[in-house]
Amino acid sequence: MRADGDISADGDGRTAAVAATGGVIRLGAAECFATLSGALWWPAQNTLVVADLHLEKGSSLARSRQFLPPYDTAETLGRLGRIIAALHPARVVALGDSFHDGGGPARLDAAARAHLAALMAGREWLWITGNHDPDLPASFRHADAGGTATDETAADRTGSGGAAIRNPEIRDAGIGGTVAAEAEIGGIVLRHEPSPVAGGPCEIAGHLHPVARVPARDRVIRRRCFAAGRRRLVLPAFGALAGGLDVRDPAFAAVLPQADFTAHILGRERIYSLPATALCQPPQSRRNTTPPSQPVRSASATTSAP
Repeated sequence: MRADGDISADGDGRTAAVAATGGVIRLGAAECFATLSGALWWPAQNTLVVADLHLEKGSSLARSRQFLPPYDTAETLGRLGRIIAALHPARVVALGDSFHDGGGPARLDAAARAHLAALMAGREWLWITGNHDPDLPASFRHADAGGTATDETAADRTGSGGAAIRNPEIRDAGIGGTVAAEAEIGGIVLRHEPSPVAGGPCEIAGHLHPVARVPARDRVIRRRCFAAGRRRLVLPAFGALAGGLDVRDPAFAAVLPQADFTAHILGRERIYSLPATALCQPPQSRRNTTPPSQPVRSASATTSAP
């Protein structure tokens, strides 16, 4: 079952505002837009896609006595709320690692739970599982009238807007939304880890936290980016404490041809789209050290824009 045009946002002005900052991304037949927030806007599907929220990372690190200001969840949800308020998507897809660990949902305080519930109200919400949150914890699962966590089991299900959800254990989350290993919308697969297999359907993924380094007059500027190949798009991490991995790092070579992709770089006021060949190579100390399934997370951030 497909209903890809049922929730289209074309023609209402929202896309024009996003397009004015640059960052158009064509993936197969789909036209999407990189936003300055780090979210992907897909107007034909009225869908907003975000990757790697890493909610409750600060509280996770605190358990191992690595203390950071405990405001990352509020900051991340605040930024997510602003882009949702601007675009009013009918569907939001979170591409995995939405929580930094399996206990993250239980550590959400009352304010964060209320904020998240408000963001989810009135729209379809799809949680894709990631390597940090592969299993839905009991506190995050739907409870029946008797308080028992229940699962819906199916090999394939179609969401209200035509999203084909593939997972042997599809579950409805207790705070709302649907949880699945991956989904297919408009002929494009959405998953957490990008596939290293050449060919196949177009896909949108996260996991690698792409950042780009651009040479400037007397310095190198480092910013989050969307890494877009011909049939594969890797989104930047959205989380406040998520960090990033250089797109020229060997970890990306398995999923994006290093001479044939575009980095859509997040500036202060617009998106800058540069070919891979225009980017700096990663620092020598960071090369050839990280397998694709274990990306390095840098805590540093650069505030200067291209």
